[in-house]
Amino acid sequence: PLAAVSMLVLAPLWAPAGWLLDRARGRGDVLGVLAMGQAYLLYETAGILVSIWIWLTGFADSPQRWAERNGRLQDWWASSLMRAARRLLGFELRVEGLTALEGPAPLLLLRHASLLDTLLPATLLAVPRRVRLRYVLKSELLWDPCLDVNGNRLRNHFTLRGAGDGETEIAAVTALLDDIGDEGIAICPEGTRFSEDKRRHTLERLRERGRDALAGLAAELQHTLPPRLGGPLALLQNNPALDVDVCAHTGFEPTASLSQLFAGAMRGTTVHVGFWRIGFDELSKDVDAQREWLFGQWRRVDQWIASHAAAPTSRPARAEGC
Repeated sequence: PLAAVSMLVLAPLWAPAGWLLDRARGRGDVLGVLAMGQAYLLYETAGILVSIWIWLTGFADSPQRWAERNGRLQDWWASSLMRAARRLLGFELRVEGLTALEGPAPLLLLRHASLLDTLLPATLLAVPRRVRLRYVLKSELLWDPCLDVNGNRLRNHFTLRGAGDGETEIAAVTALLDDIGDEGIAICPEGTRFSEDKRRHTLERLRERGRDALAGLAAELQHTLPPRLGGPLALLQNNPALDVDVCAHTGFEPTASLSQLFAGAMRGTTVHVGFWRIGFDELSKDVDAQREWLFGQWRRVDQWIASHAAAPTSRPARAEGC
């Protein structure tokens, strides 16, 4: 809250300075990035205050009511940040395959390239379809106070980086299926944001460990990291009846670099997002087949990215479903 108020008070200084810097350079988006920082701090403050209000007034809540109130806050916070990013950083979403999101809440497998793509499930699924999702997120995100407070009140799991696919982490991810009811689960099978350096490192590590077959499959992927098998396979093996939705996207890559954001890499661009659904009855129960299926889906994601990365990036007249 103090940071949000301080930045707001100083807005008469940083806003004109950012505008002048952008004009002097003839390019860039310093003002947009600073405005996004201000919006983030304001939404963060609002989320913390609402979390406190829910805690103060929630002593008589049933577990279902408590989860419902905190779940609405989680979805509002995430979708609001995406809405602010679209307006202040100047990009649009063009979404394909929204019909795949119809029906029961799914097990959502999401490509990961930036912090912003983690907001897609709430923006395109949880809020408009009014479904509750349980998230598998990295523990580093707990530095965010709102996500720390609100996210830990719900059935989410924050994985420990470096724990790999250890038994404890796999068990915690699998436990998200307990009493799943009409909720869904969102997970990024790659485990970390894609970069070319990470891709090369992953291939080297697989070859050093003698996992030549997996290395061969991973080498086919040019725009994604190979999916980690522990958590995703555990969810597939113990899946009670969830359909699987796969989410591919491209266009968020510049948001992983602050320098590219300041240079205006997102302004006037289009982020392409695509979904497809695989019914539960179509999923194999065999572990080896599930492994091949998962890599097959990621080959499809990779090919989808390749076909859309070359698509025009000018802003559409209207973004589908947004």
